[in-house]
Amino acid sequence: MVAGRLRIVLTVTQGTASYQGWLSIANATVQIGTFGDYRLGPFNSIFSAGERALGVVNMLLQGTNFGLGQKVDVDGVIISGVNTQYTMPPTAYQNSQVLYLTYLTNPQQSDVDRILQWLEEQQNRVLIVQFDNSATNSNMMQTLGLNFVAGTTIAAYTFTADQAPDFIQDGVFGTVEQNFSYNCRDDTYGTLVPDNARAAGFTPVLLSQGGTPGNYVLAVNPSRRIIVCGDCDIWSNVNAGSGGYLLNLTAASSIIDPANPAHVIIGNLWAWITEIAWTVGA
Repeated sequence: MVAGRLRIVLTVTQGTASYQGWLSIANATVQIGTFGDYRLGPFNSIFSAGERALGVVNMLLQGTNFGLGQKVDVDGVIISGVNTQYTMPPTAYQNSQVLYLTYLTNPQQSDVDRILQWLEEQQNRVLIVQFDNSATNSNMMQTLGLNFVAGTTIAAYTFTADQAPDFIQDGVFGTVEQNFSYNCRDDTYGTLVPDNARAAGFTPVLLSQGGTPGNYVLAVNPSRRIIVCGDCDIWSNVNAGSGGYLLNLTAASSIIDPANPAHVIIGNLWAWITEIAWTVGA
């Protein structure tokens, strides 16, 4: 086991993804939305994930989802964290394949430039950027050509299969029904105007319903391997909004349910991330 690295081993057969090697996820451990630090192994934290990220962290650490002989055939998972907010030292992510800029991070422009250089140096790296409010990762968002728009009103998010990437709609963990609602938690989230996001190369996964209907809340730029997310509560296992499916994956109950499209969307997204890490330029 290599300290500071997340290992996921996956191969692709019918209905299964399987690639051998370590997948490393680096992130900041500032509390809201952090994935924490699990270099000691699954559910054995140096720094626990924040409540608003526990759903996805529980999913990744669950061996029935991402484990030997499972849908995503993984050898192990390690998530590393650094206690930072306004800087992101290269030592924190240079040996990682995934870098997650969390809800409370906002790296300086010099750090942003280094992060994007790191991303382009190897085609098996993925960047995830939160933009929950105008101060969240604002330098990175501006550099990516994305304009923040505040979300308003509590409402579920919409998934539209005709707009989402194929690997989300029909992936390792199943096929997602058209136009289902993904529950949200509160009215603090960010969105992107579709014309602006499309011009920057982003394809929508989840759209806002309230305040700015149709704006992007979760989007992917497949060619640049960048994911942007306007609501860290999408990763949460506790959702307070109404009218939609929940991720609600707890440590005690974190197996992906193929009948729950919220589970399938996030599971398919992370299966794609792992595929990038081990089949593109690796």
